[in-house]
Amino acid sequence: MMSFFITLGRLLSAIKASWSRPYFRASLLLVIAALVSATIFYSTVEGWAPVDAFYFAVMTASTVGQSQLEPATTIGKIFTTLYVFAGVGVFVVLFAHFARAMLHYDGSDATEPKGNGTDLPDETGSADSPVAPRAGPAGGDDPGDGDGKS
Repeated sequence: MMSFFITLGRLLSAIKASWSRPYFRASLLLVIAALVSATIFYSTVEGWAPVDAFYFAVMTASTVGQSQLEPATTIGKIFTTLYVFAGVGVFVVLFAHFARAMLHYDGSDATEPKGNGTDLPDETGSADSPVAPRAGPAGGDDPGDGDGKS
């Protein structure tokens, strides 16, 4: 039980650390909107209780899929198929924000990305670049396969 509270505390800390990021707030809003809209849909179209509809929406979008519920109507099955594609993407983005905040070890401001915001090397080969530009084959400037024949 103690590990649950530790994990919950880390999750709340991650939310607090990420709150200043507009992309985090937008992804959180999208997750809430997706869950609310799916809950309303399943409640009205499938006739499920709101708690069951919400449970199914969370289990489906988070890809857990452990549910005794399944849509009985054709429109419900079509909606669920589309909801899976959209919901999984939105959940992945939100969880990426959580992971970023929870794994932020250096103690600096978690609201600002480091460097240029990507982990990709600079293609210019400048002195600031973490990788040097690739040299051509020995003995010439031909970018071919290095056999000296062009």
